[in-house]
Amino acid sequence: MNVWLIKIGEPLPSRDGRTRPLRTGIMGRYLSRRGHDVTWWTGRFDHFAKKHLLAAGEVLTPEPRYRIVALDSPGYARNVSIQRLIDHRRVAAEFRRASAQEAAPDLIVCSMPTLELCREALDYARPRGIPVVVDLRDMWPDIFLSHLPRLVTPLARLAILPFRRQLRAICREATALTGITPEFVSWGSRQAGGRPGANDRAFWLGYSRAEQSGAQLGAATAEWARQGLDVSGAKFRVCYFGTLSGTLDLATAIEAARLEPSIEFVVCGAGQHLEKYREQARGLPNVRFPGWVDAVAIRSLMEISQMGLAPYPNRIDFLSSVPNKAIEYLSGGLPIATSLGGLLGRLIDEKGLGFRYREGDPAELARRLAALKDQPQARRTMSDLALKCFEEEFSAERVYSGMVDWLEEIAR
Repeated sequence: MNVWLIKIGEPLPSRDGRTRPLRTGIMGRYLSRRGHDVTWWTGRFDHFAKKHLLAAGEVLTPEPRYRIVALDSPGYARNVSIQRLIDHRRVAAEFRRASAQEAAPDLIVCSMPTLELCREALDYARPRGIPVVVDLRDMWPDIFLSHLPRLVTPLARLAILPFRRQLRAICREATALTGITPEFVSWGSRQAGGRPGANDRAFWLGYSRAEQSGAQLGAATAEWARQGLDVSGAKFRVCYFGTLSGTLDLATAIEAARLEPSIEFVVCGAGQHLEKYREQARGLPNVRFPGWVDAVAIRSLMEISQMGLAPYPNRIDFLSSVPNKAIEYLSGGLPIATSLGGLLGRLIDEKGLGFRYREGDPAELARRLAALKDQPQARRTMSDLALKCFEEEFSAERVYSGMVDWLEEIAR
């Protein structure tokens, strides 16, 4: 089977294991290892680093039968901007041009967002009789409203009507809908006006543990020690790694660190709000910002930390998902501290994977962390439960083997 995957803004695989593959990257690997030919269409612009990584039209071949094609785009400086919309349209136009020169696939899996690429995929597939699976990864354009002041929300609702119409048409025309949770698939079904859904099925954000050697992990741990971290396990440490954007509530964690100096927070990553958070934490020796770190450093950091932080706001898309960050913590046996209710909150409560604190309440976060700091047996139990939950629900083998079975069925 010849399969096209269409997804921009996701990290590309690397041979040295220092880049963490996400949903499309892992899916491509599982499909190719099942014997299928895979082409992943992506953009050459790195959404996280905000820079171009590849040349226009450059082709990567991470594994036999698996290639990645980089589509040209201008890029953008801010996630919420006109430039980003222009970038998405350019990528879609480049896909339309480049795909016309390729042999037609047997199946297309296109992630939403972007609307523009989903539209192009459906327009390409319909006259050729090719099934298209739309993978719902974000509740766009609904989440656009969450970035705006309430005063302009009525006008914004009018402005996004064309996007809503486009989304509804995409969800109606797709051969099948999938998504990262059942809630996402239900949301897509509602957009389509209540499609029958016989082919629709949700698959978690499966995660693949990085394959790093003991030597790599040892070197990474030594580097953390060189940077001043106590790697003996005596320090109660909470870690976070990811893009430091406006969608996070790290301010609450920083204030919790001010209230409880015995708890150390290590916040890895880069983004538009990094300097704001650094300024807020000025003078706090128990809050560290190492910047962007690779997959080996992340795995090492999880091994010398006691908890993972998931400081997400309680808005509809986060409430309806289990963020990849939380799944990564589970893979490392880390209990989770989160301000999020919804699916993740219920999972934590039902399976004993950590605790929830009120969004915007640093005193509660500090109090809960300090209490857990003095309960090593409770932490060990949570850690065991975290690993068990990961293996049973979120391991890449479990998720993507099942997803490939389903895609093969859709193609047939």
